[in-house]
Amino acid sequence: VVPVYTMEELVPADLPAGFTARWAGGGYDVVVLTAGSSTRALVHLGGLPPATTRVVTIGAPTAVAAQGSGLRVDLVASAPTPPAVCSAVVQALAGGHAQPCPTHPTRGPR
Repeated sequence: VVPVYTMEELVPADLPAGFTARWAGGGYDVVVLTAGSSTRALVHLGGLPPATTRVVTIGAPTAVAAQGSGLRVDLVASAPTPPAVCSAVVQALAGGHAQPCPTHPTRGPR
């Protein structure tokens, strides 16, 4: 077995300076949750966000974990892809009204 990634437990002191105050004070318009484990860690370290912070998940399993952690999920991306997540964020920020996600030109070789 080869681990692809690991989750390391954080303590509040490991968070960027001012994060908890900005999080609790509504300093973030939207949060995108990508996994149940990181969702639970966010709630454990930062608490629940205010109602003004929109919550988007990349799929149903993450939405279930978010709801189980006490979060209100505003939107679930239609697929775990950058365009689908971007569209969900745009839609969440627009108050649930569907809007297209801005497109970006494809990057060439580096």
